[in-house]
Amino acid sequence: MPKADLYSPAALLRRAVARLKESWEHTRSYWQDTTCQVFASDRLDPLLPEIQLAVTELDKFTELLREAERACADELHASQENNVL
Repeated sequence: MPKADLYSPAALLRRAVARLKESWEHTRSYWQDTTCQVFASDRLDPLLPEIQLAVTELDKFTELLREAERACADELHASQENNVL
């Protein structure tokens, strides 16, 4: 059975957020009207903390999966050793 890999999606999300922030800063240097402020306050400002929370929780879940995989592998290894003896 393939191991669960949630590290890659979390890393991709982190890179996407970094690109978003970089692009937004570049855009803000040209777009400085009220609509820009509304867009930032209504869309981006609420979104970024939610993404960070999701990444944090994904990291925690990934660690739990890794621990479960290790425990299962240890149990399988012990079971195979017992069958050989």
